[in-house]
Amino acid sequence: MADDQVLLSAKDDAIFATAAEELTGKLALPGLGILSVPCVQSAALTHIVHLQATAPRFPLDRQRQTVCGLLRPIIFIDGLAASAPMRVEAFVKGAQI
Repeated sequence: MADDQVLLSAKDDAIFATAAEELTGKLALPGLGILSVPCVQSAALTHIVHLQATAPRFPLDRQRQTVCGLLRPIIFIDGLAASAPMRVEAFVKGAQI
């Protein structure tokens, strides 16, 4: 959907993420330039994944972050770890990780 500029808005108990209009459908690939790609216009923000160089191996407690006045679960993971995609999937599905 977007990575450089994401616009967040809240309605009722939902948070929506939308790409900035000038970036919608664009993907910058180093060495290749900017490509046009299919995209989703808007998506609900249900979980937050914070990528960092080092992350706790076993989180001690469930953490939440306030976004647009609403609480959402957050996890801190090493984005370069081979298990990163699996951890994100487990987090979103509600597994204890």
